[in-house]
Amino acid sequence: MSDDSMNRCNMCDATFTENESDRFCDECANSEITTWKCIRCGNEWSPDYYDERMYSDCCHPMMESDIDNEEILYCKDTWKTVWPGEKKCTECDEKEDCTLVEAYTEGNCKLKEF
Repeated sequence: MSDDSMNRCNMCDATFTENESDRFCDECANSEITTWKCIRCGNEWSPDYYDERMYSDCCHPMMESDIDNEEILYCKDTWKTVWPGEKKCTECDEKEDCTLVEAYTEGNCKLKEF
């Protein structure tokens, strides 16, 4: 990697000499991004800035599905994902009650805080 590429912002490719994160120019570092937090494992993901730290199975629907994240639920008893239109998770077929709660919550922060 050349010295020139090390002095460029990962988001907008602008050059800079010093930065708090050494990856983003000040303008990008201070930009606001949308975040989604997984209730089950606590990981956060942003559609505005993909972060490769996200590898929990329960997070895949949040990152890879075409369904809006606020529509995806999970079973509080089994922690299984429950898709829109489903009334209970597959493991609750024999049970009368399946407690469903939202799987992900939306938030936002500055990119440098993410």
